[in-house]
Amino acid sequence: MKKLLFILSCIYVLISCTGNKTDFPVIDVQRGSINKANLSTIADTLFAIPLETTDDCLITDNIRLLRDDSLLFVEFDGIIYRFGIDGKFHKQLTRKGEGPGEGWVYGYELDKEKKQLIVNARGRKMIRFKYDGTLISETTLKRTLY
Repeated sequence: MKKLLFILSCIYVLISCTGNKTDFPVIDVQRGSINKANLSTIADTLFAIPLETTDDCLITDNIRLLRDDSLLFVEFDGIIYRFGIDGKFHKQLTRKGEGPGEGWVYGYELDKEKKQLIVNARGRKMIRFKYDGTLISETTLKRTLY
């Protein structure tokens, strides 16, 4: 019985591996074919804004930054901070934790019309804050968002 099962398995593998199946398109990517562009093609002026660091706000690198008018929102290590356009630190807007309005930030967007942050907290809940950090609402999700 084991020999018969082995022989049938081998026949199945051989049959399934034959033929020239091209269901998926093949994209030929050549090394060194990256297009380069100057920043002047997308911006007239470029300037750096050094962000203030304090004991309440220690940011290194790997940040996600969004801007609305004169405010900068920076996500670093699962927390969102608010800065002025001059780089001055205003306040920490979110906190890590499991309580109301708390969670590890996986992603966020700005609702510029309503002046609100919409936060995806660890894929388990959506939290809305005013730009000043006031909690508006929190919705627990039935499925995890990633």
